[in-house]
Amino acid sequence: MTFLKPNLQKTYENVRKFSYDLFCQNMHEKNPVLSPLSAYLTLVMAGCGADGTTKAEFMNVLGTDMMSLSADMINTFSIKETYLNLSIANSAWIDQRFTINETWTNTIKSLMGADTFWTELTSYETMNNINHWIAIQTNKLIDQMLTEPLGPKERIRIALFNTVYFKGKWENPFAPFNTYKDDFYLPDERKNNWFKKCSVQVDMMRDKTAELEYVSNDFVEGVILPYLTKQKIGSRFSVFDCKNTEKEPCKKLGFIALKPKGNNSIRNICSKLNERFIHELLLNRKLELIDLKLPKFKSAFDVNLIESLTKIGLTECFDANKANLSLIGKDTITGSTLYVSLVRQNAVLTVDEEGTEAAAATELLGCLRAMIEPQKKLYFNEPFLYMIIDMERELSLFIGILDNPEA
Repeated sequence: MTFLKPNLQKTYENVRKFSYDLFCQNMHEKNPVLSPLSAYLTLVMAGCGADGTTKAEFMNVLGTDMMSLSADMINTFSIKETYLNLSIANSAWIDQRFTINETWTNTIKSLMGADTFWTELTSYETMNNINHWIAIQTNKLIDQMLTEPLGPKERIRIALFNTVYFKGKWENPFAPFNTYKDDFYLPDERKNNWFKKCSVQVDMMRDKTAELEYVSNDFVEGVILPYLTKQKIGSRFSVFDCKNTEKEPCKKLGFIALKPKGNNSIRNICSKLNERFIHELLLNRKLELIDLKLPKFKSAFDVNLIESLTKIGLTECFDANKANLSLIGKDTITGSTLYVSLVRQNAVLTVDEEGTEAAAATELLGCLRAMIEPQKKLYFNEPFLYMIIDMERELSLFIGILDNPEA
């Protein structure tokens, strides 16, 4: 049994490395959940506009073929069936004061299907429009990505967003009447030089006779829960047995749950997480009859990814003095180009008896590298005249002079 076709094995190597590296940088947070795919595609949109050493850095972290890979993934992971829905959307929101490079917009439109909007980027209207766009793309799982308008007004010129939405039903759903309250054991806590094992009561789903693919090595063991698809080929489910052609997107998707063996902690397992670790684990999977318990849960995670991305090699694009994103465009007034001031992701994932629903939205902000210096200075720091006036009729409603603000 092969893991992936040889050409795809090599092609997606950088994407897989990026995925595991990014998650490992956030594994010490509480209940972390990320969509590396969403982060990857958002960064590629920015990377399409990079040049010089900034471009080389993007390619080093994301792969030299990041643009063609993105187009392939958007095509591959576009599934809309009765029981399985997987969709990806991209958008670029461009301030009206920014002169965009049409080559860049044409690239993200043609390769990544990105929607482009020219707008007053820092307005409440734009904030509401962005939130609405994200809510539609994520089936309202993420209904308010932004809680205030983008800013500061004198610096921000572009905002990039990617969304990934997934909803799948189990091939073999859990019976709701088998769900019951059970202990979920928390990580050991050290209390007065001894370890205390604590637990919480959760809704635990159970299937005493689950026929599933079992995976195991010296450190972990787990199962693969397949999602129901319209077309099932053969009697045995295989997560990565897909053709990945333009005409036949990959439809073999599964939920993998892994738990540590022996004295290993789950964080210790995550530190071993890489392409080879998962490859060998899946290569040796086998069908077993399993008494399975899995908790119902919902996880939500909102994180700024700049520190994580810096640690895995993407640094220059975040430096206002070094960033070269000149191929995106320049400010209409000053001619200044951009640097990346924020990469943020909001992810939500729910698991229940029927299946899984998950969504992620990734936000990338491009700000001007140089501050805009006003051409005139006007300080009202001495007595001045003021009025409230009807501009159309030139009719003054109020007129006054301020001699002393303290009087």
